[in-house]
Amino acid sequence: MKRATRREYAVPGHAYLLAFLLVSAVCCALLYPGGAGAADAVGEIVSVEGQADILRGGALPAAPLKAGDSVSVGDVVRTKSGAKVEIAFEDGTVLRVAPRS
Repeated sequence: MKRATRREYAVPGHAYLLAFLLVSAVCCALLYPGGAGAADAVGEIVSVEGQADILRGGALPAAPLKAGDSVSVGDVVRTKSGAKVEIAFEDGTVLRVAPRS
């Protein structure tokens, strides 16, 4: 009479890594629910001459820039040829962005 053998399955090492990353991502989302869109403003656009845009959080799509828009950490302000932008930060610093920046 043949004895039944038990099958053993090996779990690949990358499966543990994937599970760890998934659990870590969920924990981070629960601990910091604000997300990238809820960043606090650190400055404001004072003036815009010509064509300029902003990438919120440094990501596309770019939105046209206008005076009064807020600026947050991680935002990217881009100016086209002949354009200038002035940004006033909360600490009183004023930044003037040159054309084609």
